Amino acid sequence: MVKSNERLATAEHEFALLEKALIQTADDAARCLKLLKKNLSDYDHHHGNYFINTATSFMRNDMRSAKDTAFNLKHVAHQINKNLQPFESGVISARSMMDVVAKSMDALNTTARNYDEKNGRSKGVNGVIDNAIGKNDTEKHEKDDKHATSLFGTNDERNIGGLLGKTDGHHHHGGGILSSSDTVEQLVKTTLHDNFNVSALSHQITIAQKSLSSSPSFVERAKEVIHDVKDKLKGDKTSPTHDGHHGNKHLVDRKEGY
Repeated sequence: MVKSNERLATAEHEFALLEKALIQTADDAARCLKLLKKNLSDYDHHHGNYFINTATSFMRNDMRSAKDTAFNLKHVAHQINKNLQPFESGVISARSMMDVVAKSMDALNTTARNYDEKNGRSKGVNGVIDNAIGKNDTEKHEKDDKHATSLFGTNDERNIGGLLGKTDGHHHHGGGILSSSDTVEQLVKTTLHDNFNVSALSHQITIAQKSLSSSPSFVERAKEVIHDVKDKLKGDKTSPTHDGHHGNKHLVDRKEGY
């Protein structure tokens, strides 16, 4: 009994940490998007885009969508807080929403690339030259994608991590991003890489799930389901309907001479 109570207490503790991780990730996403908006504004100012066809306006809708999606992490946290005991659907909801948020943030890279291609900046200065001479850049984009920040990381040894974490230790804040980015896509990738990831949340979801599988409440629910099934099967065999069925069969057998 003592060990069961300890396991339940552990599960409750891990779910409390999961609630905090969900809220923290939502706040991190909001701060990252706020910084991205500032960086885009600086980019527009640097390139003389003041009123028409600005990167800020082009990215606005997708950034709002990403912010709204990230806020849903707090709704999941609220549901976890409302429940008196840890529950499996809480883990499922947390993981599902984490994936949706990561994808919505990562989708900003595609929107940024579309802006660059529309404005002849798909590859910075070289992109302008390529677009001017009508060079097909599909092959080079495919090559660049091998080193791009993906949904859960990147294959580039110089920039490992992505939204699930970063291990390179290099950061580019403020003017550093602008000075090293001649495309909106690069600016977005750098901002997201340096200021947002879901590694901590993903880790806590895994821990909460493991604690749930060993908690007595989870085990007891599983046992109850098994017992209910056994009782139902046993009840069917001893029910009057079951006996009547076999009794009628024997009566028919006697009449037919068996």
